[in-house]
Amino acid sequence: MSNKTLKANVASVTALAPNQYSLIGLAAFSVTVLLVGGWLVWRTQDSCSLQLKQTCLSLEYATTPAQLKQGLSERPSMPDNQGMMFILDKTNSGCFWMKGMRFNLDIIWLDTAKRVVELQKNLSPASYPQSYCPASAATYVLEAKAGLIDANQIQLGQQLNF
Repeated sequence: MSNKTLKANVASVTALAPNQYSLIGLAAFSVTVLLVGGWLVWRTQDSCSLQLKQTCLSLEYATTPAQLKQGLSERPSMPDNQGMMFILDKTNSGCFWMKGMRFNLDIIWLDTAKRVVELQKNLSPASYPQSYCPASAATYVLEAKAGLIDANQIQLGQQLNF
């Protein structure tokens, strides 16, 4: 092999090496993202944020104005073991309606000590535009699939731990 051919082969290998390392790095990064993403989905689905008598709920929290406004509206469904916890500030009255809902809900209002102050069962999307409000001040509001209150025998004054 001549020196010229050898130099050409070395140059072509050198030119390819950074691209090969980039591809290996990209592949390793992609695998890492998939593994971490899969773990997060698994952790979210299997986590128990609120243990009740018959149900262990994984809670999604609504804290920002946009999340509080959107809530569960426009979602096609929700698993039995999930719920949305709204954390209200002092300016929010805690009134809810069923605008944009596609499935029935149970709604539970709680005070600052996380004691149940109001319950509404099996609210239908057809009830919109009626509003549902707590009789006393609420700091937290839990929306869950209809049937949760009865299945877990949730009552006024009961304290929930989340």
